[in-house]
Amino acid sequence: MSTSASHRYFDGKVAKPRMVTLTLRASELEIVADDGATVIVWPFAEVHVADQNAVSGAYVLRFGSDEFARLEVAAGPDLDALLAEQPQLRRWRARERGRLFRGFMIWGAAGALVLAALYFGWTRASVLVAAWIPWSWEDRIGATIEEAWFPEDKRCSGAEGIQALQALGDRLWPDQDPDQKVKLFIVELGEPNAFAVPGRRIVVFSGLIKRAKNPEMVAAVLAHEMGHVELRHPMRGLIHQLGLGAVVTILFGDSSMAGMGQMALALSYSRDMEREADRRGIERLQRAGVRADGMAAFFAEIKDDVAKSMLSDLPEFLSSHPDLDARIAATRQPPTGAPAMSEAAWAALRKACDSK
Repeated sequence: MSTSASHRYFDGKVAKPRMVTLTLRASELEIVADDGATVIVWPFAEVHVADQNAVSGAYVLRFGSDEFARLEVAAGPDLDALLAEQPQLRRWRARERGRLFRGFMIWGAAGALVLAALYFGWTRASVLVAAWIPWSWEDRIGATIEEAWFPEDKRCSGAEGIQALQALGDRLWPDQDPDQKVKLFIVELGEPNAFAVPGRRIVVFSGLIKRAKNPEMVAAVLAHEMGHVELRHPMRGLIHQLGLGAVVTILFGDSSMAGMGQMALALSYSRDMEREADRRGIERLQRAGVRADGMAAFFAEIKDDVAKSMLSDLPEFLSSHPDLDARIAATRQPPTGAPAMSEAAWAALRKACDSK
Protein backbone atom coordinates (compact mmCIF):
# COMPACT_ATOMS: atom_id res chain seq x y z
CA MET A 1 0.00 0.00 0.00
CA SER A 2 1.34 3.42 -0.99
CA THR A 3 0.69 6.60 0.97
CA SER A 4 -0.36 9.86 -0.59
CA ALA A 5 0.95 12.60 1.70
CA SER A 6 4.57 13.71 1.86
CA HIS A 7 6.69 12.97 4.91
CA ARG A 8 10.20 14.11 5.85
CA TYR A 9 13.26 11.85 5.64
CA PHE A 10 16.63 12.89 7.08
CA ASP A 11 19.55 10.78 5.86
CA GLY A 12 21.95 12.01 8.56
CA LYS A 13 24.41 13.33 6.00
CA VAL A 14 22.84 16.69 5.16
CA ALA A 15 20.64 18.88 7.34
CA LYS A 16 17.93 19.42 4.75
CA PRO A 17 15.19 16.75 4.71
CA ARG A 18 13.80 15.06 1.62
CA MET A 19 10.07 14.97 1.07
CA VAL A 20 9.04 11.36 0.56
CA THR A 21 6.06 9.07 0.31
CA LEU A 22 5.84 5.62 1.83
CA THR A 23 5.03 2.17 0.52
CA LEU A 24 3.86 -0.24 3.21
CA ARG A 25 4.45 -3.94 2.69
CA ALA A 26 3.95 -6.90 4.98
CA SER A 27 7.52 -6.92 6.29
CA GLU A 28 9.15 -3.70 5.13
CA LEU A 29 8.75 0.02 4.69
CA GLU A 30 9.87 1.54 1.38
CA ILE A 31 10.76 5.24 1.44
CA VAL A 32 10.18 6.78 -1.99
CA ALA A 33 11.36 10.15 -3.34
CA ASP A 34 9.06 12.58 -5.12
CA ASP A 35 10.39 11.40 -8.48
CA GLY A 36 9.35 7.82 -7.72
CA ALA A 37 12.86 6.53 -7.01
CA THR A 38 13.37 4.32 -3.96
CA VAL A 39 15.43 6.13 -1.33
CA ILE A 40 15.80 3.23 1.10
CA VAL A 41 13.95 0.15 2.35
CA TRP A 42 13.60 -0.50 6.07
CA PRO A 43 12.54 -3.98 7.29
CA PHE A 44 9.90 -3.47 9.97
CA ALA A 45 11.77 -5.84 12.29
CA GLU A 46 14.35 -3.08 12.86
CA VAL A 47 12.10 -0.01 12.75
CA HIS A 48 11.41 1.64 16.09
CA VAL A 49 9.79 4.84 17.34
CA ALA A 50 12.26 7.36 18.70
CA ASP A 51 9.76 10.05 19.67
CA GLN A 52 6.39 11.64 18.96
CA ASN A 53 5.89 15.35 18.35
CA ALA A 54 3.73 16.58 21.22
CA VAL A 55 2.22 19.35 19.08
CA SER A 56 1.73 17.83 15.63
CA GLY A 57 1.45 14.17 16.67
CA ALA A 58 4.02 13.11 14.04
CA TYR A 59 5.96 9.93 14.74
CA VAL A 60 9.78 9.98 14.47
CA LEU A 61 11.04 6.61 13.25
CA ARG A 62 14.58 5.27 13.26
CA PHE A 63 16.13 2.13 11.88
CA GLY A 64 18.32 -0.33 13.79
CA SER A 65 21.37 1.20 15.39
CA ASP A 66 21.58 4.10 12.90
CA GLU A 67 21.91 7.19 15.10
CA PHE A 68 21.50 9.72 12.32
CA ALA A 69 18.86 8.79 9.74
CA ARG A 70 15.24 9.34 10.74
CA LEU A 71 11.79 9.47 9.19
CA GLU A 72 9.07 11.85 10.36
CA VAL A 73 5.63 10.46 9.52
CA ALA A 74 3.02 13.22 9.71
CA ALA A 75 -0.16 12.63 11.67
CA GLY A 76 -3.08 11.65 9.49
CA PRO A 77 -4.38 8.73 7.45
CA ASP A 78 -0.87 7.55 6.45
CA LEU A 79 0.25 7.30 10.08
CA ASP A 80 -3.01 5.58 11.00
CA ALA A 81 -2.46 3.03 8.21
CA LEU A 82 1.14 2.46 9.34
CA LEU A 83 0.09 1.85 12.95
CA ALA A 84 -2.71 -0.43 11.85
CA GLU A 85 -0.23 -2.43 9.77
CA GLN A 86 2.43 -2.46 12.52
CA PRO A 87 0.58 -2.15 15.86
CA GLN A 88 3.75 -2.76 17.89
CA LEU A 89 4.83 0.79 17.01
CA ARG A 90 2.03 2.12 19.23
CA ARG A 91 3.67 0.55 22.29
CA TRP A 92 6.86 2.58 22.12
CA ARG A 93 6.08 4.55 25.30
CA ALA A 94 5.74 1.33 27.28
CA ARG A 95 9.14 0.18 26.02
CA GLU A 96 10.67 3.53 27.00
CA ARG A 97 9.19 3.21 30.48
CA GLY A 98 10.64 -0.31 30.64
CA ARG A 99 14.11 0.97 29.75
CA LEU A 100 13.85 3.73 32.34
CA PHE A 101 12.74 1.20 34.93
CA ARG A 102 15.66 -1.11 34.12
CA GLY A 103 18.06 1.82 34.36
CA PHE A 104 16.55 2.79 37.70
CA MET A 105 16.95 -0.77 38.95
CA ILE A 106 20.58 -0.95 37.82
CA TRP A 107 21.56 2.31 39.50
CA GLY A 108 19.45 1.39 42.52
CA ALA A 109 21.41 -1.85 42.78
CA ALA A 110 24.65 0.13 42.48
CA GLY A 111 23.52 2.35 45.36
CA ALA A 112 22.64 -0.70 47.43
CA LEU A 113 26.10 -2.14 46.80
CA VAL A 114 27.73 1.09 47.94
CA LEU A 115 25.64 0.99 51.12
CA ALA A 116 26.67 -2.64 51.58
CA ALA A 117 30.29 -1.54 51.21
CA LEU A 118 29.84 0.97 54.01
CA TYR A 119 28.06 -1.55 56.22
CA PHE A 120 30.15 -4.68 55.69
CA GLY A 121 33.49 -3.08 54.91
CA TRP A 122 34.95 -2.23 51.51
CA THR A 123 37.17 -5.30 51.26
CA ARG A 124 34.26 -7.73 51.49
CA ALA A 125 31.92 -5.46 49.55
CA SER A 126 34.37 -5.30 46.63
CA VAL A 127 33.64 -8.99 46.05
CA LEU A 128 29.94 -8.18 45.62
CA VAL A 129 30.60 -5.17 43.40
CA ALA A 130 33.00 -7.10 41.16
CA ALA A 131 30.40 -9.83 40.68
CA TRP A 132 27.87 -7.17 39.65
CA ILE A 133 30.10 -5.58 36.99
CA PRO A 134 28.81 -6.76 33.56
CA TRP A 135 31.24 -8.68 31.37
CA SER A 136 31.05 -5.99 28.65
CA TRP A 137 32.19 -3.36 31.16
CA GLU A 138 35.07 -5.49 32.40
CA ASP A 139 36.18 -6.18 28.83
CA ARG A 140 36.14 -2.45 28.06
CA ILE A 141 38.31 -1.73 31.12
CA GLY A 142 40.69 -4.51 30.06
CA ALA A 143 40.90 -3.04 26.54
CA THR A 144 41.85 0.35 28.02
CA ILE A 145 44.63 -1.21 30.10
CA GLU A 146 45.74 -3.32 27.14
CA GLU A 147 46.06 -0.26 24.90
CA ALA A 148 47.99 1.70 27.54
CA TRP A 149 50.32 -1.06 28.76
CA PHE A 150 50.97 -3.51 25.98
CA PRO A 151 50.01 -2.23 22.54
CA GLU A 152 50.76 -4.40 19.53
CA ASP A 153 54.28 -3.03 19.00
CA LYS A 154 55.31 -3.97 22.57
CA ARG A 155 54.36 -7.62 22.30
CA CYS A 156 56.53 -10.50 21.25
CA SER A 157 55.54 -11.67 17.79
CA GLY A 158 57.00 -15.17 17.32
CA ALA A 159 53.96 -16.87 15.80
CA GLU A 160 54.91 -20.46 16.69
CA GLY A 161 55.70 -19.53 20.29
CA ILE A 162 52.45 -17.60 20.71
CA GLN A 163 50.53 -20.54 19.23
CA ALA A 164 52.26 -22.88 21.69
CA LEU A 165 51.25 -20.67 24.62
CA GLN A 166 47.67 -20.38 23.36
CA ALA A 167 47.44 -24.15 22.89
CA LEU A 168 48.59 -24.58 26.49
CA GLY A 169 45.97 -22.05 27.62
CA ASP A 170 43.22 -23.87 25.71
CA ARG A 171 44.33 -27.13 27.29
CA LEU A 172 44.22 -25.71 30.80
CA TRP A 173 40.84 -24.03 30.28
CA PRO A 174 39.05 -26.08 27.60
CA ASP A 175 35.46 -25.12 28.42
CA GLN A 176 35.71 -21.37 27.85
CA ASP A 177 32.89 -19.39 26.31
CA PRO A 178 34.17 -18.45 22.81
CA ASP A 179 33.01 -14.85 23.37
CA GLN A 180 34.88 -14.60 26.69
CA LYS A 181 38.03 -16.54 25.89
CA VAL A 182 41.20 -15.65 27.80
CA LYS A 183 43.57 -13.52 25.72
CA LEU A 184 47.27 -14.34 26.23
CA PHE A 185 50.13 -11.94 25.52
CA ILE A 186 53.91 -12.19 25.78
CA VAL A 187 55.82 -8.96 26.43
CA GLU A 188 59.56 -8.34 26.57
CA LEU A 189 60.18 -7.76 30.28
CA GLY A 190 62.96 -9.38 32.25
CA GLU A 191 61.14 -10.25 35.47
CA PRO A 192 60.05 -13.89 35.87
CA ASN A 193 56.42 -12.95 36.20
CA ALA A 194 52.93 -12.93 34.68
CA PHE A 195 49.76 -11.14 35.69
CA ALA A 196 46.06 -11.02 34.90
CA VAL A 197 44.10 -7.86 34.13
CA PRO A 198 40.35 -7.35 33.78
CA GLY A 199 38.62 -8.63 30.69
CA ARG A 200 40.22 -12.11 30.83
CA ARG A 201 43.66 -10.94 29.73
CA ILE A 202 46.88 -12.58 30.94
CA VAL A 203 50.29 -11.07 30.26
CA VAL A 204 53.33 -13.35 30.37
CA PHE A 205 56.75 -11.72 30.75
CA SER A 206 59.57 -13.03 28.58
CA GLY A 207 61.64 -13.27 31.78
CA LEU A 208 59.32 -15.98 33.06
CA ILE A 209 59.82 -18.09 29.95
CA LYS A 210 63.60 -17.64 30.07
CA ARG A 211 63.81 -18.40 33.79
CA ALA A 212 61.55 -21.46 33.73
CA LYS A 213 63.47 -24.74 33.74
CA ASN A 214 60.69 -26.55 31.91
CA PRO A 215 57.26 -25.89 30.40
CA GLU A 216 55.55 -27.25 33.51
CA MET A 217 56.71 -24.15 35.42
CA VAL A 218 55.13 -21.89 32.78
CA ALA A 219 51.97 -24.00 32.84
CA ALA A 220 51.79 -23.65 36.62
CA VAL A 221 52.09 -19.86 36.53
CA LEU A 222 49.54 -19.69 33.71
CA ALA A 223 47.12 -21.89 35.69
CA HIS A 224 47.65 -19.67 38.75
CA GLU A 225 46.78 -16.53 36.73
CA MET A 226 43.73 -18.32 35.33
CA GLY A 227 42.69 -18.84 38.94
CA HIS A 228 42.78 -15.05 39.39
CA VAL A 229 40.70 -14.64 36.21
CA GLU A 230 38.14 -17.27 37.21
CA LEU A 231 37.68 -15.70 40.65
CA ARG A 232 37.51 -12.16 39.14
CA HIS A 233 40.42 -11.02 41.29
CA PRO A 234 41.52 -8.31 38.80
CA MET A 235 38.17 -6.51 39.11
CA ARG A 236 38.12 -7.03 42.87
CA GLY A 237 41.61 -5.56 43.11
CA LEU A 238 40.71 -2.51 41.03
CA ILE A 239 37.55 -1.81 43.00
CA HIS A 240 39.22 -2.37 46.36
CA GLN A 241 42.30 -0.23 45.67
CA LEU A 242 40.89 2.52 43.45
CA GLY A 243 37.21 2.59 44.39
CA LEU A 244 34.11 2.16 42.24
CA GLY A 245 34.23 5.77 41.03
CA ALA A 246 37.72 5.34 39.60
CA VAL A 247 36.68 2.11 37.88
CA VAL A 248 33.80 3.96 36.22
CA THR A 249 36.27 6.66 35.18
CA ILE A 250 38.47 4.05 33.50
CA LEU A 251 35.41 2.53 31.89
CA PHE A 252 34.45 5.79 30.23
CA GLY A 253 37.89 6.54 28.92
CA ASP A 254 39.95 8.71 31.27
CA SER A 255 43.45 7.53 30.31
CA SER A 256 45.00 9.23 33.35
CA MET A 257 43.69 6.30 35.39
CA ALA A 258 45.85 3.93 33.36
CA GLY A 259 49.07 5.14 34.99
CA MET A 260 51.30 2.14 35.51
CA GLY A 261 52.18 2.79 39.14
CA GLN A 262 48.62 3.28 40.31
CA MET A 263 47.25 0.46 38.19
CA ALA A 264 50.01 -1.94 39.25
CA LEU A 265 49.10 -1.29 42.87
CA ALA A 266 45.44 -1.93 42.09
CA LEU A 267 46.25 -5.22 40.35
CA SER A 268 48.27 -6.56 43.26
CA TYR A 269 46.40 -9.18 45.23
CA SER A 270 45.91 -9.97 48.87
CA ARG A 271 47.48 -13.03 50.48
CA ASP A 272 44.09 -14.76 50.51
CA MET A 273 43.65 -14.11 46.78
CA GLU A 274 47.10 -15.55 46.06
CA ARG A 275 46.32 -18.68 48.07
CA GLU A 276 42.99 -19.05 46.27
CA ALA A 277 44.70 -18.71 42.88
CA ASP A 278 47.33 -21.28 43.91
CA ARG A 279 44.62 -23.79 44.83
CA ARG A 280 42.61 -23.14 41.66
CA GLY A 281 45.78 -23.40 39.59
CA ILE A 282 46.65 -26.81 41.02
CA GLU A 283 43.08 -28.01 40.43
CA ARG A 284 43.19 -26.74 36.83
CA LEU A 285 46.48 -28.53 36.13
CA GLN A 286 45.13 -31.76 37.59
CA ARG A 287 41.89 -31.56 35.58
CA ALA A 288 43.92 -31.04 32.41
CA GLY A 289 46.11 -34.03 33.24
CA VAL A 290 49.24 -31.85 33.22
CA ARG A 291 52.07 -32.33 35.72
CA ALA A 292 51.26 -30.08 38.68
CA ASP A 293 54.67 -30.12 40.38
CA GLY A 294 55.76 -27.09 38.35
CA MET A 295 54.15 -24.59 40.75
CA ALA A 296 56.17 -25.52 43.83
CA ALA A 297 59.25 -25.88 41.62
CA PHE A 298 58.79 -22.37 40.25
CA PHE A 299 58.37 -20.89 43.74
CA ALA A 300 61.59 -22.63 44.76
CA GLU A 301 63.31 -21.26 41.64
CA ILE A 302 62.51 -17.62 42.48
CA LYS A 303 62.98 -17.97 46.25
CA ASP A 304 66.52 -16.56 46.12
CA ASP A 305 65.27 -13.53 44.16
CA VAL A 306 62.67 -12.80 46.82
CA ALA A 307 65.25 -13.30 49.58
CA LYS A 308 67.41 -10.58 48.01
CA SER A 309 64.54 -8.11 47.64
CA MET A 310 63.95 -5.21 49.98
CA LEU A 311 60.84 -6.89 51.42
CA SER A 312 62.53 -10.18 52.27
CA ASP A 313 62.75 -9.45 56.00
CA LEU A 314 59.08 -8.53 56.42
CA PRO A 315 56.91 -11.06 58.26
CA GLU A 316 54.11 -12.65 56.27
CA PHE A 317 51.33 -10.55 57.79
CA LEU A 318 53.00 -7.39 56.39
CA SER A 319 53.48 -8.79 52.89
CA SER A 320 50.83 -8.87 50.17
CA HIS A 321 52.00 -12.34 49.10
CA PRO A 322 52.09 -15.44 51.31
CA ASP A 323 55.50 -16.59 52.50
CA LEU A 324 57.17 -18.60 49.72
CA ASP A 325 58.06 -21.50 52.01
CA ALA A 326 54.37 -21.76 52.93
CA ARG A 327 53.36 -21.62 49.27
CA ILE A 328 55.89 -24.29 48.32
CA ALA A 329 54.57 -26.57 51.05
CA ALA A 330 50.94 -25.92 50.08
CA THR A 331 51.46 -26.54 46.35
CA ARG A 332 53.88 -29.47 46.43
CA GLN A 333 52.60 -32.20 44.10
CA PRO A 334 53.99 -35.51 42.82
CA PRO A 335 55.68 -35.48 39.38
CA THR A 336 52.81 -37.34 37.75
CA GLY A 337 50.78 -36.41 34.71
CA ALA A 338 51.53 -35.47 31.10
CA PRO A 339 54.10 -32.87 30.01
CA ALA A 340 52.74 -29.36 29.55
CA MET A 341 53.83 -29.29 25.90
CA SER A 342 56.09 -31.05 23.42
CA GLU A 343 59.80 -30.29 23.18
CA ALA A 344 59.22 -28.59 19.82
CA ALA A 345 56.47 -26.34 21.27
CA TRP A 346 58.68 -25.52 24.28
CA ALA A 347 61.54 -24.55 21.98
CA ALA A 348 59.19 -22.32 19.94
CA LEU A 349 57.86 -20.64 23.08
CA ARG A 350 61.39 -19.85 24.28
CA LYS A 351 62.04 -18.11 20.94
CA ALA A 352 58.81 -16.11 20.89
CA CYS A 353 60.58 -12.86 21.71
CA ASP A 354 63.75 -13.34 19.64
CA SER A 355 62.61 -10.75 17.09
CA LYS A 356 62.25 -7.99 19.72
